[in-house]
Amino acid sequence: MTGHATDTIYTGIGGNIPGRADTVRDALETANSKKVVIASCMSDGGIQGLGRNHVYSVFEYDRKKDTVWIRNPYGEAVDPKYATGLPGELKLPFNVFYANFRAVAVETDETSIVPRR
Repeated sequence: MTGHATDTIYTGIGGNIPGRADTVRDALETANSKKVVIASCMSDGGIQGLGRNHVYSVFEYDRKKDTVWIRNPYGEAVDPKYATGLPGELKLPFNVFYANFRAVAVETDETSIVPRR
């Protein structure tokens, strides 16, 4: 993402790996407080604005409302039910996010770029 290593949490297609939802919530919340970049990979969608096998930026996770704010970098039209009013951005209930994304990658503080010699 930015030259840093990432920690990836796999949820399975449709979030079918048991016990991972709270791990994903914790990772999203930690990323919020550190202001690090998060990217998510799409599974088998069904929501307008979400493309299959596509990467999205995650801007915010609100634990109290249990919502995840994401952005499609292509800025495509989105389902009005989840639209934020900004091009390509959606605010999804966590259970909808979790059911539609198969992995969440969270940037760490470690550098992953090998220096040139």
